[in-house]
Amino acid sequence: MLRRVASMRSGVSSLRFVRCDARARIARLLYQREGVGAKGPTPEFAAFMIHWDNGAWRIGWVGHASGPATRSNGERLTADVLIGDPHFALE
Repeated sequence: MLRRVASMRSGVSSLRFVRCDARARIARLLYQREGVGAKGPTPEFAAFMIHWDNGAWRIGWVGHASGPATRSNGERLTADVLIGDPHFALE
């Protein structure tokens, strides 16, 4: 998982914490950053799925999404792109 984080285009430290959703021994952390690209605003999202294991939080899955704020089909890019992924389900 650390390799996936390290391979992200931008440093994780530049992302702003948005929210945490948790149940029992698992949690989903969501981070965001607003950038500007050639076609206007470019949001960037990162999500981390972590779980409590042996007295410490462990990273279980990492996701990353970025792109133009409005896609060619008119949809807005939101964190739902990541949150909707089954890897980030809190079940």
